[in-house]
Order: sequence, then C-alpha cells, then structure tokens
Amino acid sequence: MHILSDIDKLNHLFATETLHPQVAVVELEHADNSFFGSMRYEMFALILLENEFGELYRNNTRLAYSIGSLITVKPGQSVEMKLKDDVKPRGWMLAFKADLLEKTGLGRDFYMFSFFNADYNKAIDLSNVEHGVIRNCFYNLHTELNTPSDHLSGQLIRLGIGT
Repeated sequence: MHILSDIDKLNHLFATETLHPQVAVVELEHADNSFFGSMRYEMFALILLENEFGELYRNNTRLAYSIGSLITVKPGQSVEMKLKDDVKPRGWMLAFKADLLEKTGLGRDFYMFSFFNADYNKAIDLSNVEHGVIRNCFYNLHTELNTPSDHLSGQLIRLGIGT
C-alpha cells in the first residue's frame, strides 16, 4: 500500500508542479497508474468521478458509485480503484492538508462538514446541477492555483480597488 503523505508526493503522481504546499487540484486522467492501487491518505480529499472505470474501495469496503458521484477521504483512510480494461478514471480531486484548517474560520466550522465522517458503502450521488457546481469549483480552484500572482495583486485588495 502506498502512503499519500504530502502535496508534493500527490503532484509527483500527476506529473505536475506543486503550486501550493497544502492544496492540490488534479485531474484524475493525468495520474500515474500507481495512484489507482491501494493508497492510504494522510490528508483530506474530495474526488469527483466522471466515468465508470471499474471497482472503487474505501477502507477495503466496495463503494457503489455512478457518473457524477463524489467521494470523501479523510486522513487515515485508504482508497483503491481497480481499473476495468485499463479504463482510467476521469474527474477531479481536491486534496488538502489538515493543517490548512488550523487557525482559520474554515477550521473552526469544519465540524459542520459531516460528510468526511460518513462511512457509507456508497459514494455521494449528486444531481446534474450539483455536479456542475462542484465541477466548476474544482476547475476554478485549479485555475486559481495555476494563475501566477503579480506584484499588484496584494496591493489592489489593500487599496480597496474592486470592492
């Protein structure tokens, strides 16, 4: 079993540059095949599945899923994707380190997101609208991480421009 312990290691599996030390947004189809074996996560992850690829397991329990399903992973859990006919999963994954939550409003309110604590044998089914919203969130986060900051970015907020 592989251990996914940090963002650098995750990005290495996707042959992409680490743009933030605590957060990554990646497209599943770009993953190295070793990513789909048994992987223990030492971070939180949301995985949006956009095709049928084979069998999906979380903590050795098979999960029912469909196109547009969302699965959640918390530190200490394992995920395995057994690919059928070498069909790679398509979709998005947002991964973030637990220490990203420390001393933030999100960290204070994180207890409200109970779906990370749910151990169902089924992925979270999303409506078409929900799927579109979540997909757009992944895309927007990916774009934000890949947009280089410039020397004026911080200045515009401080000057109140655009508010």
